[in-house]
Amino acid sequence: MAAKENATIVLLFHSIHNVLAAERVFKQNKVRHEIVPVPRALSSDCQMALKFMSKDFELVSKWLHDSRVHTMAIYEDRNGQYTKLSLPLRF
Repeated sequence: MAAKENATIVLLFHSIHNVLAAERVFKQNKVRHEIVPVPRALSSDCQMALKFMSKDFELVSKWLHDSRVHTMAIYEDRNGQYTKLSLPLRF
């Protein structure tokens, strides 16, 4: 499912190790992103999330899959309203 272009995507992870692995993928591919606390409306075993523009969703999904980085959940954020987009990436 493709995300809408004027929203952001929030990736949740099981561990800080996976957050940092995902961040390496973002940096290698020059994708604007930020590591943020998990929003209160969402929960995670890890208290950090990675947020990026939804226009990059398809490419990011492919890069994370190719890099075998696991996610716990993927959400679209529209002004604090979170919609689950897809199943987590697992390998």
